[in-house]
Amino acid sequence: MLTLQQHAKKALAVQDACNAHGVAVAFVSWLDDYSKLHPSYSTDEKNQHPVTVAYVDKLASLAGCQALGNEAAMAAFSILTELAKGDDDV
Repeated sequence: MLTLQQHAKKALAVQDACNAHGVAVAFVSWLDDYSKLHPSYSTDEKNQHPVTVAYVDKLASLAGCQALGNEAAMAAFSILTELAKGDDDV
C-alpha cells in the first residue's frame, strides 16, 4: 500500500501520460488504498479528494471532454503539490 505522499506524486506524474489504461490502473490503485485507509469516509469525500480529482481530470483530458479553467481542478492540483512534498496537513 502506498502512502498519501506517494499517491500524490503519482497523480501529478500521470498528468504527462498519454495512455488512459495506465492512468486508470494507477487510479484504481489509489481508490483501493484510500478506501482501506479511510473506510468510514463518505463517497463524496473519496470522490472529491484532490488525488481523485487529478486522475479524473487527466482521464477527461485524454477523452477530450475536460472543462478548461475548472476552479475545483486547479485547487486540487495546488493541494496535490503540497501533499507530494509531504505536507499531510493540507
